[in-house]
Amino acid sequence: MREFWLKSFKMANRCKWLAKTLKIDAEVAFTCGLLHAIGEYLIHVVKPAEAVVIDERVNTGESRSRLEQQLLGFDYTQAGAELTDFWHFPQEIVQAIRWQENPTGSPELSSYAACVHIAHYMVENEAKIADGNLDDFPAKLVHSMHLTLSDVFAKFENVPELDEGIEEFLN
Repeated sequence: MREFWLKSFKMANRCKWLAKTLKIDAEVAFTCGLLHAIGEYLIHVVKPAEAVVIDERVNTGESRSRLEQQLLGFDYTQAGAELTDFWHFPQEIVQAIRWQENPTGSPELSSYAACVHIAHYMVENEAKIADGNLDDFPAKLVHSMHLTLSDVFAKFENVPELDEGIEEFLN
């Protein structure tokens, strides 16, 4: 649980930080980041045995979404979108959660889904970003949002400490 919430708050902080560059509401972006994996949490509650198997296989490098689709018939993005829709969250949050893994695959590009996608890249690739290695950065997504890579990369050069206080908050 602690790791789940640690990653969720890291995602939320990065989404909020990215919001200005993406020209979207920072508080909505924060909420999208915080709830990005609520479907994963729901799967752990509803299908705990299957969730353990999925987690073990994800830890060996397999794709969470693909495994969930194979074993459950849906993935965490679909579960999360359904849950946030059931809870009557705004559709921009529902759509961000649903399309976070493939923002350009949605019927209409969601800037919030793109934000979550880029924030996920940041969380998963902190060391690479610090080294200036952005070879696998989702460049097509940035271009589809009518932004330039140079603007986004310049922003990455000045990333502030985004995770200060999260550890203490979770204790």
